Amino acid sequence: MLRTAAIAILLTLHATLPAVALAATPTDATAAPWSLTDLAGQTHQPFDDPATRAIAIVFITPDCPIANFYQPTLRKLGNEFADRGVPLFMIHSDPEVTADAAQRHVEKFEIAAPVILDHDQAIARRVDAKVTPEAIIVDRAGKILYRGRIDNFYEALGRKRRAATEHDFHDALDSVADGRPVANPITKALGCHIPFADESAK
Repeated sequence: MLRTAAIAILLTLHATLPAVALAATPTDATAAPWSLTDLAGQTHQPFDDPATRAIAIVFITPDCPIANFYQPTLRKLGNEFADRGVPLFMIHSDPEVTADAAQRHVEKFEIAAPVILDHDQAIARRVDAKVTPEAIIVDRAGKILYRGRIDNFYEALGRKRRAATEHDFHDALDSVADGRPVANPITKALGCHIPFADESAK
């Protein structure tokens, strides 16, 4: 009798444990509100706008030639999709990139999208970014809809095609803006390694 009562109590306690006791998935972590402060000090909360379907973020650094090569393409994509519900943000996740260096980079490459300094690397870790340029699209539910390269102009590091034949990032943005599934949601981004602070301590 006592044993039966004890089992009943344990089952009751288990049933009333809060759901937060379960380990959070990466999607849960990504679903937190997005608040991005740019070089000018303006804070962007893109999902406050009901017209925003998703946000596009591209990781860059001033001294990465591949990331710099794509700036004209990214400027065009930012202009095209800002009015289609997918605003673009540029992210500097190298802690050594100062605000002055980032601003000079903006001026040199005529970057139009808001530029965010991610000195604590919270954004890069949040979406598990590894290289620059790496393009990621996140919807308002926190789901990563696309991650990877901008196009296939670079076959490999140091090897280029005459022209890109696959425009993965544009196609993903177009699908998201139209409310369609992304046909190829994961591609391999080629570029410069993001130096994470804890790697230097190893």
